[in-house]
Amino acid sequence: MIERRKVINIPEFYVGSILAVTMADPHANGKSNRFVGICIDRSGSGLGATFALRNVIDGQG
Repeated sequence: MIERRKVINIPEFYVGSILAVTMADPHANGKSNRFVGICIDRSGSGLGATFALRNVIDGQG
């Protein structure tokens, strides 16, 4: 895992930060999805860390 951390640049962020996450779809070659939201929860550390994003559009979400 430490070797992978050296290859992937994961920026530091905190609860309240606005994040954009891009995910590649393994079932569709060349397709990716992008999700933008506010970080509402963060737990763990390193590559095993988890976080929760909330996306609000026009007061809904």
